[in-house]
Amino acid sequence: VRFAVGLCFQYPEHQIFEETIFKEIAFGPKQMGLDDEEIKSRVYESMQYVGLDRSTENKSPFDLSGGQKRRVAIASIIAMKPQVLILDEPCAGLDPNGRNVILDLVKNYQSKSGNTVLFVSHSMEDVAKIADKVLVFNDSKVAMFGTVDEVYSRGNELKTMGLNVPEITDVFLKLHDMGIDCKTDIYTVEQGVEEFKRLKNNKEVLL
Repeated sequence: VRFAVGLCFQYPEHQIFEETIFKEIAFGPKQMGLDDEEIKSRVYESMQYVGLDRSTENKSPFDLSGGQKRRVAIASIIAMKPQVLILDEPCAGLDPNGRNVILDLVKNYQSKSGNTVLFVSHSMEDVAKIADKVLVFNDSKVAMFGTVDEVYSRGNELKTMGLNVPEITDVFLKLHDMGIDCKTDIYTVEQGVEEFKRLKNNKEVLL
């Protein structure tokens, strides 16, 4: 059962310990008792999933950037092919580009594997980018559960719990309050750009 669920820590430094990237990713499959060929196959498959080139397999994971360490840590978990992958704040401390890399690889992994991914985060924008369903805890109890639209529409309640709808959502809520006929279910910058283009084309906003 312990191989059915994979957990990736918030800080990869607390998880990584092997001397090379290959050995780090291979550690889990070895504990599963797989043969060498299957282990090798899983290591390379996992590296491909997270965008690590094979030429880096003999590098020390401790010499990598923060974002690259996250990718190694995630690869070491998915190499065991867990039915459920739990990621604890995988984007914490990363710059915007690094965040997008991690979010894209999580989405790509889930769509290709079909496995369940539990993405733990305080960033409501990150959650909006990748989640199908959102579960909100408050005081160790389930406070909300539903689609992104269902949960994020309760913005005032989220604020009382110390959470917020994304800043881009607040922008369009304020535009709507000003009388501009814009969508209010905007949760990512990309969605905001598309809605702004639509408003501009419809001459709903003045530049």
